[in-house]
Amino acid sequence: MISNLNIDPKIRCLVLYEDAGWNAPRISYHFDKPIRTIRDWMKKIDEGIDIFQVGSGRGRKPSIPSSKKTNIIRTTRSKPLKSSTRKLSNSYGVSFGSAFSILTEKGYTYSSVGKKKTLDETQKDERILYCKDMLKRKAKPLEEIFFADETGISLSEAFKSKAWTGPRKK
Repeated sequence: MISNLNIDPKIRCLVLYEDAGWNAPRISYHFDKPIRTIRDWMKKIDEGIDIFQVGSGRGRKPSIPSSKKTNIIRTTRSKPLKSSTRKLSNSYGVSFGSAFSILTEKGYTYSSVGKKKTLDETQKDERILYCKDMLKRKAKPLEEIFFADETGISLSEAFKSKAWTGPRKK
């Protein structure tokens, strides 16, 4: 085995292929490089392509378009309490992990919601007086109320414990 390990493997391959006339399996064996890599380098050498230049187009292409990422961020910014990775992934056709990655790379964090303000004594007293008044009048004022919209209530959204918060926001 050749002992000088400080030399770049591409230089060693170039010298051994061009000057020594070694074949790909022999170079692969001596330098512990995959034979496919050595053959690729040899093909480029034969075609006159510089093997030291890294070509463009390397790496995996992004599978999620930037417009979809922007929409996910926009939805989370406008509705932080209702934006879970599960809902975002269903709405935009991405995986949970992708939705999570998009938000975290933009600086969003999934953290606890701050505690709500507690009622002071005057507010508590006013609520008690209202309830006592309703009991005294046997809830007659409720008959005067008109409900114009049918609204659903989801108890899981009534008291959120965590939400997505944007960068530098509480």
